[in-house]
Amino acid sequence: MRGLTAMGVLCLVLSAWLIWIKAPISGGANPSLSFGWLAGVIGGIAAIAWLRSSGSVMAVCGIAGLGVVSFSLLYLTFMDPAFWDLVDENAQATSIVSFSQHFLPGNYGIQPTFHPHLDTDTPVARLVTAAYFMSWGWIICLAGTLLLLVSCLTRTSRRQLMRWISLPAILICGGQALMLGSSVAGEYLQDRGNQQMAVGRFADAARRYERAQRWNPQLARSLRVHLRLGEAYYHLNMRTHPNARLYLGERYAQEGERKAALTEYLVAAREASDPLKALLQKHIAWHYADDGVLLYRKGLFGPAIGYWEQALTTDAAQVQAMYFLSRAYFDQSRYERSITMSRLLLLRSQNPLLNANLQFNTGDCYWRLRDYDKARLAYETSMRLDTYGNFRIYKSLGGT
Repeated sequence: MRGLTAMGVLCLVLSAWLIWIKAPISGGANPSLSFGWLAGVIGGIAAIAWLRSSGSVMAVCGIAGLGVVSFSLLYLTFMDPAFWDLVDENAQATSIVSFSQHFLPGNYGIQPTFHPHLDTDTPVARLVTAAYFMSWGWIICLAGTLLLLVSCLTRTSRRQLMRWISLPAILICGGQALMLGSSVAGEYLQDRGNQQMAVGRFADAARRYERAQRWNPQLARSLRVHLRLGEAYYHLNMRTHPNARLYLGERYAQEGERKAALTEYLVAAREASDPLKALLQKHIAWHYADDGVLLYRKGLFGPAIGYWEQALTTDAAQVQAMYFLSRAYFDQSRYERSITMSRLLLLRSQNPLLNANLQFNTGDCYWRLRDYDKARLAYETSMRLDTYGNFRIYKSLGGT
């Protein structure tokens, strides 16, 4: 059983060097709180306990590691504002896949673990979505803690094991409850606000939503909560409030009146303060990006480029706009600009399939510029990044 314990210790230490939360395009995310170093400390203590054959300390390390794993998931779900950045990036990845499948020859595949549509409407749905973003660091830490607990269970009696871990488990659960208390209160207030909205008590609903955002900073960056708050203000005839303008703009957008929607968003962004202002900037950038796709579908490459450049100016995190621009510049024979934009996106992307497509587009540009050596190099790089079903590469490499 010492071998099983050693594997658990090794997993805990290894998890400290791996990514715990992974974004679909940029790779390793930067949450507001890092958990890897905690896992490393617990792994180090467990290693010392393993060398000294201290079953009680190893059991405590196992339950502590389990606490880190569970809290990291709960923290991302209910407290970390970076959760919405991850959801936004996943939506941009979905948009990039859709664009590639509609407008480019087929070679942009979809990773088996990629989910294009994420649900964030309920706490349980957000928990599932947060688990989707958890990466190898989190998984290996979970495996290590379970191995430690299993090895302790096989070496000691169940009663003795429970005596060792009961107090640490109570302390860990109590600490998590205290830290998550304000977030849970915010979720409760949001739910109460939804109930008040359903019966037409808009003033009470608005107060509930405002209190929910004060209790839980993550809800202060939730588009859904701001829209519900804007709906309440709208029915209270507070239609110049930025939240009400956001809600009204969303109604215009749903009715197909995109220019009227954009006007409301822009006015709201000028009048709002953070975090609503930052959220509106992202929303406006998405509006520009979507308008650009609509124009590109009609063959209007110039106007589409204008909208995508506005999207990137409005929100620097608009990686989808960078991808669209790299292709649209190529369509306009602006090959140097296309190469520059592709390189900028390659610096930000850790997604191998996206990078393979960017390398292919770069190769196309060099081919048109008659720089065949660089074109071949780009095509070969694309092939190394995406070796399965990269059909565009087979034809292109044959010509270089």
